[in-house]
Amino acid sequence: QAEGIRSIQVAGIAEPFEVFCDNETRDFPWIVMQRRVNRAVDFNQRFVNYTYGFGDLEGSYFLGLEKVYRLTSTQPYELYIHLEAFDGSTAYARYSDFLLANSRDSYRLKQLGRFTGNAFNAMTNLLGARFSTFDDDNDNVYREHCASKLGAGWWYTNCSIS
Repeated sequence: QAEGIRSIQVAGIAEPFEVFCDNETRDFPWIVMQRRVNRAVDFNQRFVNYTYGFGDLEGSYFLGLEKVYRLTSTQPYELYIHLEAFDGSTAYARYSDFLLANSRDSYRLKQLGRFTGNAFNAMTNLLGARFSTFDDDNDNVYREHCASKLGAGWWYTNCSIS
């Protein structure tokens, strides 16, 4: 099938929801969890917005932590990070087993599996980190609030890595 928006049903979520499937990056379709193609969407969002998702599936967006948690809880998933610079050069990081904890644990990065790729392995250092936003600081970094400093929600353990 062609790359694009698909509707899927996942256990634990009552209604089907739409995802963007990338069929062009690798050998089989990937559900795109986050895409930043321009500055039209501000990623400095509240925790609740990261929980349920924001943006436009045809542009820049974040799918939603609850959806990603439900997806990764139903069957094994890999995490594939595709990076593309303004000059067109690309790099990737692939993790063999991606799993998030639930909302009570701030969607902690529970599993990643084995790393392969030509990008820096930034995610392995984040294993065990809870998701942080400017209004919900879970980064365990003393005297700094990484999500506020860097202007986006993420799994932070150090404000200069990942």
